[in-house]
Amino acid sequence: MIQSNQPTHPFFTFIDHDDDLPSKRIRNINARKAIRSHVMRHVRLRERLAGRKRITRRDPNESQLSEIANPSACSGEVLAVDSPVSHFEQSLGLVKPRPRRPVKYVLAADLTLQRDRYLDPFDTLPGVSELSSLMNALLHYYVSVFIPMTFPTETISFRDTRATLHTSVRKALADTGEFYGLMTVAAAHKGAVNNQGLSIVTPSPNSYQVIFDSNYCVMKGKCLRVLNEKLGEPSQALDHVAIQTVIHLITSSLILGFYQEAQTHLGGLKRMVDLCGGISSPMLQNSGLIHAIIWSDLKSATGSMTKPMFLLPWKPTSLSAKMMQQIRPSPSSQLIYLCLSFYCQHVQSLSKSLMDIIGRLRDALLFQNFIQEQNKTQPDKDGTASQLHQLYLFMSEIEHDLLSYPPNAAATGHTHSHAETLNPKEAMTRMGCICLLNSIIIVTHPAAGMGRTLTRFMKKEICVFASLYTSFYLPQADLDLLSWVLFIGAQGSLEQVDHAWFIGHLRQVIKLRQWKEWADVVDVLQQYIYIPRLHEEAWRCTWKKANAHSV
Repeated sequence: MIQSNQPTHPFFTFIDHDDDLPSKRIRNINARKAIRSHVMRHVRLRERLAGRKRITRRDPNESQLSEIANPSACSGEVLAVDSPVSHFEQSLGLVKPRPRRPVKYVLAADLTLQRDRYLDPFDTLPGVSELSSLMNALLHYYVSVFIPMTFPTETISFRDTRATLHTSVRKALADTGEFYGLMTVAAAHKGAVNNQGLSIVTPSPNSYQVIFDSNYCVMKGKCLRVLNEKLGEPSQALDHVAIQTVIHLITSSLILGFYQEAQTHLGGLKRMVDLCGGISSPMLQNSGLIHAIIWSDLKSATGSMTKPMFLLPWKPTSLSAKMMQQIRPSPSSQLIYLCLSFYCQHVQSLSKSLMDIIGRLRDALLFQNFIQEQNKTQPDKDGTASQLHQLYLFMSEIEHDLLSYPPNAAATGHTHSHAETLNPKEAMTRMGCICLLNSIIIVTHPAAGMGRTLTRFMKKEICVFASLYTSFYLPQADLDLLSWVLFIGAQGSLEQVDHAWFIGHLRQVIKLRQWKEWADVVDVLQQYIYIPRLHEEAWRCTWKKANAHSV
């Protein structure tokens, strides 16, 4: 029932609501017109009271719609329509409104959305309102949740100052395929983190996984459809947009833990890279995709615990003598003891390859700490960006080396990297370093498929190592090493069922070591890999959980 706005002769308009109200579909045209008229009357009144004047744009849209309805009338010309991604960008308030500019490409999906929005401005047609709200929500989630949570260091320094959008998002808004790929990643991460409406079924190791998250299925379907169209065009099959779209599909599969699917996409990516001339080809270097390709390969190898498929296309990174002097911690800093126990107590039982990797990891962590401290005192965007790029290369090399050794294993093919030749202590230490790397530069959320997989690998290596001793009676040096690995595993298994397993074993270590205060634990952890800025809050919370039941 809608009441008129006339004060002297009020009247009422009764609308038949026999339609399907739960789905909010009113099929009666007159009823819909009455509702819109009533709503818009008050909207315009509030706008006039606020001093704003509504500007009609009906004529430009009508001419635009006539061109869309009759494509032959504009043959040989480029249609000047607005891309829907620009509408999503402005509707979120993430960028300042800019003058409308003609877009030199037209896709069927864009035209369909434009036409529906013009004919149904209140989004009452089936599917239109859901599509728009879904896109807006996922884009907002990607910018405000996924990027800060996954790239905490990069988020600080690589924000676009002109518009509060990350650089990767701004690039994706220029192409429909890359945009849908970005939304697929956001939907996968949101479904994994929220763990609501997400049901993953894996009947057997060799079968396909089935996921019942509607947002992910919709976005992935759109992404695959656009990608197939691009691959069907020889001029677009190997461009940077098609390669980036495949990388987005690999990322979403890794987030959900679909490693067989990720390997399938990675195989296609390898074929595309080979057709471009290899990973070191100028074409890929100019497009800036090399780092994204290497990242996808490393994370896929981490989830499957296999050797990386690509060789690193750059020379090994080394810090200059001047930089090594700058990153050296002061004598009063806790970082002065970083990795000390590896060299003093475990050097005889760990291989030279692993000790070299640990030494480089120590330098990389000190370099990262130096960048963070320098950015606080002397914010230099250009200098920080260059240093972070060097840090990324450094960390990628370390992760590649951890996944590629032992060197005496088969070096060809995508073979398993955790060879049986590693002794249990070295295998556990290596896994601890891998899990630690996945919580520093590119953070893996514990609820994601990668987080669950790393927890399973870590738990397996700890069990093998602990089985060498009876009733957990280990030498003190091995007990301290085990405690460091358990803290890493507890942090990576938050919100998982196995989190209590790590807490329980850490409780046993606390009893055997007779730790009473958190300072006693820090004295041990700081001689392995412990960065107070990164680990103190999470590991202190783990200590409280374990210590609460050990008294």
